[in-house]
Amino acid sequence: MPFSGVTRVYRPNDEEAHLLDPQDSETSARSLCWTKPPAADGWRGTGNPAEVRRAASMPLCAACGGWAEGAWWLPSAHARRAFLPEDPQEHSRRISDLVTAFWPSGAAVEVPLGTVATVALLPLSDSQAPVLARTIAELPPGGLIELMRATWAELWIRHPYLTECASLLYRWLGTASDETAQQVTELTHLLLRAGVVEHGADPGRYLKADLFGRLLQQLTARSEKGRRGAFHTPDFVCDFMSEVLSGLSEGESIGELAAGSGAMWRAAAAQLRWEGKDPASLPWVGVEIDPLAAATLAANSLLWRLGDDVLVACADGLSRDSGLGQARQHRARATAHRDAFVASLRE
Repeated sequence: MPFSGVTRVYRPNDEEAHLLDPQDSETSARSLCWTKPPAADGWRGTGNPAEVRRAASMPLCAACGGWAEGAWWLPSAHARRAFLPEDPQEHSRRISDLVTAFWPSGAAVEVPLGTVATVALLPLSDSQAPVLARTIAELPPGGLIELMRATWAELWIRHPYLTECASLLYRWLGTASDETAQQVTELTHLLLRAGVVEHGADPGRYLKADLFGRLLQQLTARSEKGRRGAFHTPDFVCDFMSEVLSGLSEGESIGELAAGSGAMWRAAAAQLRWEGKDPASLPWVGVEIDPLAAATLAANSLLWRLGDDVLVACADGLSRDSGLGQARQHRARATAHRDAFVASLRE
């Protein structure tokens, strides 16, 4: 939905209104702000110049250029959903561009990628995450880092193997410096505004675009990707191929020897869901030689709700040893470790 200039939007039975200023690229991620509307107003938008000037002069974060105390600058879950791009691909592109602009490629790629993965996976850890976004935004940097660690701990209880496979995306949380924690907090604020939690909660969005794969591609220099032989398959190509190969039945599995971040898996899972099948009902087998891409594949498997019958081998799929044997052993150990830990808690 395009907007021009500053638009004041009111909602019925809502105590707050939104101020949008998408034309300002430097504050676009902080452009959705809050103020009390006149009590008599219902659902309407106003283009009155005097009203616009009055709204723009209010001490909102987009106007003052600073973060306000508390999280009143973050719209409600309902408002964030209302202003998300209708096209999930466009939404994914905007998020990736936002992160890339905030965190230049070539330095500590796993930190911004892991931050996006953590925020997107919050709904899998807690279904109330979209509603609790303001509470999350109010956390100090140290508290946010602890929340992220707790999120992955919860994911390990539910999906131990995939969580361990994705460890490159969150291992840095244990040694994050104060500077990194501050940067991660600022990035998280941008991601909350950009609707990353909503992306992770809606299968109509997370199965339509490989957000993590796109971001990995943008954060990694093209020369490095070429040296590794890693190139992202366009989503529309994957969607077409999944339609051609549709009709998988029970007992069949989905495998890929050069899985990357899982672009083909996403398309296949979306096709299965469109056919009325649960993607978690089929086995998924993937081999990827690059450790960071393999970790991203594991995180995507969580995001796309592929279940626990998933194998992610970090190996050369074209060699004699595909690494699947080690992956099966790893999955068995991780599951046994989780079961023993849960049993100890019940004693």
